[in-house]
Amino acid sequence: MIIWPIENPEKVNKLRRKAGFDETIKKYAKHFGIDYKVYAIDDLDLM
Repeated sequence: MIIWPIENPEKVNKLRRKAGFDETIKKYAKHFGIDYKVYAIDDLDLM
């Protein structure tokens, strides 16, 4: 499993805080057993 590519990964935690989320995206992913990594759509094999 992965976290779907994020348009502005460098700003995601700031936006999460603004929306009321207490955890970083990395900690959120860890709850699901996912090692968070920044992907671009082109990095994914969608076929």
